[in-house]
Amino acid sequence: MTNAEITTEVANQICVGKNKVDHPYVIVLMGLQYSGKSYLAEKIKEHNFAHFWATTIKKDYGIENPDMVEVATSVLVEAVTNKYNIVLDYVNHKHSVRKHFQEISEQLGAEYRVIFLDTPKDERLRRREQNVEHGDINGRRIISLEQMKEFEDAFEPPHDDEPTTRLKTQAEIDSFIASL
Repeated sequence: MTNAEITTEVANQICVGKNKVDHPYVIVLMGLQYSGKSYLAEKIKEHNFAHFWATTIKKDYGIENPDMVEVATSVLVEAVTNKYNIVLDYVNHKHSVRKHFQEISEQLGAEYRVIFLDTPKDERLRRREQNVEHGDINGRRIISLEQMKEFEDAFEPPHDDEPTTRLKTQAEIDSFIASL
């Protein structure tokens, strides 16, 4: 399948059951592995958001990271153009990628926000160990400690030019979800 065919299929799948809106909202989740992005995305999804879940899309379509930004961008455009809210559930650890999503969202007239899950390392490692015990499950794969370290080293925190909400505690997460 081409990236264009994947885009069309994914956009159609994730928008099923969602209601169109007058003013679409794009939420870009960012955080290191095991920070709780997919958990939060599933909660956001319950509030009329299409959920672009990079981990499952990679697995289902065999997409590698370099192509994931292209597919995510195209799905974002499809969703917003068709008047759907969307949450991008992806590590989003590079400022340039987040800025790209922001520029596209603004060009399309969508509201845009980065949600930074700033989960402490000890908690992320605890969650990783839980996943190791259960093995790979849909949307949650085991990530090596070496890969975690690579992402930590390459991680670019939010910049001042990004509309960002930083969530550190469960209470902050719950408050954000309630605000949708």
